[in-house]
Amino acid sequence: MAFAIEELAAAFEQKVAVMVMAAVMISGLVSLGIAGDYVYFGMMKRHLAIRDIAILAPVMGVLGGLTGGAFSRALGAMATATNVRWFLSEDIR
Repeated sequence: MAFAIEELAAAFEQKVAVMVMAAVMISGLVSLGIAGDYVYFGMMKRHLAIRDIAILAPVMGVLGGLTGGAFSRALGAMATATNVRWFLSEDIR
């Protein structure tokens, strides 16, 4: 936390940055004082076993990577497409 405050203090608008950081910290402490330490969405009643997590995490990582790669390829194909009339139409400009 001290590192973040130190970096913000070195910025061009150091007074504003320090005041914003102080306001965020004070508001967080005030909300803790008023509402207490509670979980906003409630407590989870179910838990996944470690073996289920060990199986699901890599699968979801690979699926996310494949989806991101497909999205990136689609954007690249759209950027290099020769038929870009829809992009250059007068409606968009």
